[in-house]
Amino acid sequence: MQDAIFYVAAGETLGVVRDYANAKNVSPPTFVRGVEVRLRMRLFAGREEPVPYPVEKLEGIARWQWAMDSDFDEGTNAKLVGDSPNIEVSSITEDIDGTEYEFTEITIPMPEMNTVELVNWMGVEKSKSGLHGELVGFDETGRQSFILQIENFTVRNRITSAGNPTGIDPEYMTIPQIEALFCARMEVQLSVDGEEWVDASPQAGVDSPQQYRWHRFRNAAVGDKWSDPVPLLIGPRGYAGTLRVGTVTQEDVARVENVGDEHDAVLDFGLPKGDKGDAATIRIGTVTTAPTGSPGSVTNSGDEHDAVLDFIVPKGDKGDKGNTGNAATFTLGEVKTGAAGTEVAMTNTGTKYNAILNFTIPRGDKGEKGDKATVNVGTTITGAPGTQASVANTGTEQNAVLSFTIPKGDRGECSYLHTAWAWDAAGTGFSLTPSADRKWRAELLLPERRDDLTIADFAGCVWHKCLGDDGAIFGSVEATDGETSVQAVSRIVFENAAVRLGNAGEAIVSFPDAGISDEDAFNGLLMIREALGASRSGGGSPGGDAGEIEERNGVYIEPQPTDNNQSTWP
Repeated sequence: MQDAIFYVAAGETLGVVRDYANAKNVSPPTFVRGVEVRLRMRLFAGREEPVPYPVEKLEGIARWQWAMDSDFDEGTNAKLVGDSPNIEVSSITEDIDGTEYEFTEITIPMPEMNTVELVNWMGVEKSKSGLHGELVGFDETGRQSFILQIENFTVRNRITSAGNPTGIDPEYMTIPQIEALFCARMEVQLSVDGEEWVDASPQAGVDSPQQYRWHRFRNAAVGDKWSDPVPLLIGPRGYAGTLRVGTVTQEDVARVENVGDEHDAVLDFGLPKGDKGDAATIRIGTVTTAPTGSPGSVTNSGDEHDAVLDFIVPKGDKGDKGNTGNAATFTLGEVKTGAAGTEVAMTNTGTKYNAILNFTIPRGDKGEKGDKATVNVGTTITGAPGTQASVANTGTEQNAVLSFTIPKGDRGECSYLHTAWAWDAAGTGFSLTPSADRKWRAELLLPERRDDLTIADFAGCVWHKCLGDDGAIFGSVEATDGETSVQAVSRIVFENAAVRLGNAGEAIVSFPDAGISDEDAFNGLLMIREALGASRSGGGSPGGDAGEIEERNGVYIEPQPTDNNQSTWP
């Protein structure tokens, strides 16, 4: 038998083969084909220190499986497998070169080292590396709870001589092999449709076997393949039984009788009357406060007939601090004089935060005439927010001096007034910066200051005109002499022309025909000008109100067909 001891850092799924001190990487062991092997795999927790892998992490493993192959194709057979039912886990201590080491060792027997798959893979090469091993641990439910892979084992071929007979594998099993098969656990799975399978065990949640019509099985000791699905014979469903309580009567002897049937039981009870017991009492003894977090308890310091219950009640956790309440105020309301001998009465006609106290004070017996009393206001002090208001008399009974302490109210919220400017009442040309051409203004009140406002924020605000219109400016006009230019013309005055009333709001200017002297035309225009007073025409100032024209005793000149130079007032 080949006894192969090697050390593996098992902190990750892909284990790394190390030396006995976990100081450096080494090569995995080499096997000889056809000779039984016992693997002694000693596991470290990681690759830093020679710390053994925790045994407690492996205590829940109910079954192991070890297989070796050169590929990672689940569709092909493994080249070598271990004696899975006899894989063992142990903790060992060994002295190596004067130093004592502790290891977590997994022993894997491999009795069959001459398989067709291994022979075909190796061929006639004297040795071949690239054989990988995989160790899987299953818990009681069949779940894979541990896995470790180790790569690049080497296998040496056997030396054969010509003329040796060709061995034929026996068609029978040895006694140890048969015993191993019987000792291995048979795994069974159930299915509704023959496609999806579940483990047949209570731990796997299989609690309604009537729905499963197929089963399959395997023995993991001889391979991982399942048998062909086998149909299950399902019998008829039984009756659903019921159980009810019938009558309960007082009788001399205890009795339970089923007056129903075997499927729907109805139980009648006969119960004998017991002896009269002593009258019991219960009293409260001591009640003790225990520290916060300790368990509460109740103990009987009396007896079973006269109980005295002593309580230990733990103090509760401190509550969260409450919100600051509104500062309360009170106002003196109506004070009435009640009938002599009645009780003093006080009513609050306000709220619990803003009290208005009305007093009814009974008239007392008429006493001797006393000195004239006075009441003066002393100091008025602002108290802290949330404190109670108070009034103190710093004078005497006859000459009272009242000093008031009034708590300060909560601080109000800040607000910011934002303004926007536009060209018209619809908000056209919206801007947060004023300009001469934006004569409309809107305001928006917000609790904080913002510089990124848009016209959407001012939706619902009213735009007010805050600037007047500019006066009309007609630009520059060239005079008829061809040399003079009048700049920024805002008013045009017609001289030596006749003006008459046209349609509503219209003045018609007619220039004189040939043959009419300038003096006559000027005098006619002058008389009409007297009818256009400043109060009627707005004084002719830019932006003024439109004037009106009335016919008075002025000169009227009938327009001629040759008049084609006319102008109208805007």
